[in-house]
Amino acid sequence: MFVTQLLVLFCVALSSGSDYYELLGITKDADNKEIRRAFKKLAVTLHPDKNQGDSEAHDKFVKVTRAYEVLKDPQQRKQYDLHGEDSPSSWSQSQYHSYTYYRDHFGIYDDDPSITTLNSADFESLVENSPKQWFVNYYSPLCSHCHDLAPVWRRLAADLEGVVMFGAVNCEEDWNLCRQQNIRSYPSLVLYPSKERYAGPHAEDALTQFVLSRAVKDVQMVDTTEEWARLTAPPPPP
Repeated sequence: MFVTQLLVLFCVALSSGSDYYELLGITKDADNKEIRRAFKKLAVTLHPDKNQGDSEAHDKFVKVTRAYEVLKDPQQRKQYDLHGEDSPSSWSQSQYHSYTYYRDHFGIYDDDPSITTLNSADFESLVENSPKQWFVNYYSPLCSHCHDLAPVWRRLAADLEGVVMFGAVNCEEDWNLCRQQNIRSYPSLVLYPSKERYAGPHAEDALTQFVLSRAVKDVQMVDTTEEWARLTAPPPPP
């Protein structure tokens, strides 16, 4: 139902020459997660691979892709908010992936409540200027090792919630941020603020040990079930 409503809004916006926010069906105060979600819903529906009988499918998809590219980037979004859209001739320069990329790989961690999808718009404020520790996964959705790590990363983030913050950066989407952080391979796992890079196996136990051994919080290691039972037992009645 929501996708149908979004498509109606998109068609109205496209025919009326409306702005990028209306093309994506979002408000002007939408955050980056809302922008990504709106774009993905449109991408899997409007992609030319799925609309081969529509002679205008390519142009429609280029326009919605251009809207996404501008609004996801803080500098381009600021310029757009001040001056409006650029020349339509630049839309033809927009590149896009295959339909299966948007269906299966776009925003791997967007729906995980324990993992924050980071990008250039919020990385400095959330990570670099934060008093909290962050463990950040720099990945490419086209990397098979990144997909192998994904279920482990989700469990790790859920199990260690409250110990450190877990983030993810899609380097296909935000290559400039990954370049600034000197990311050269995927997946790259970096602990902030120390910027220490994890170089061990991607096993859950090894990753857990790495985080706990460096956590700023007062974490007590428990070696036996008896010790755990003692520490977690309710206090005796008065």
